[in-house]
Amino acid sequence: MRAAAVSVSRGGYGAVLDAVRTGTPAVAVPFVEPEEDEQLVRARRFEALGAVTVVEEAELTPESLAGAIRRVAAAPLARLQVNVTGAETSAALIGRLVASRGT
Repeated sequence: MRAAAVSVSRGGYGAVLDAVRTGTPAVAVPFVEPEEDEQLVRARRFEALGAVTVVEEAELTPESLAGAIRRVAAAPLARLQVNVTGAETSAALIGRLVASRGT
């Protein structure tokens, strides 16, 4: 992904974090259905941090996608430091909590 000019994805966890980790400009077109909007929530959060540009499906046309790609490719990229060790950190914290209670 480091060699890509722009990443275009649905905004899934892996795609967004790969773009952030590699410093690749990114456009997300999140998948959204009633009660299934985690891609949109994630993409909007990273958009607020300057790491992703969101094009919602309702606004998706060849022109809107091409425009987003051009804007992202030309814009300065936000450099984010994202901790992706949540599973390991959670396991260690739970282990310490259990050990401290003697169970």
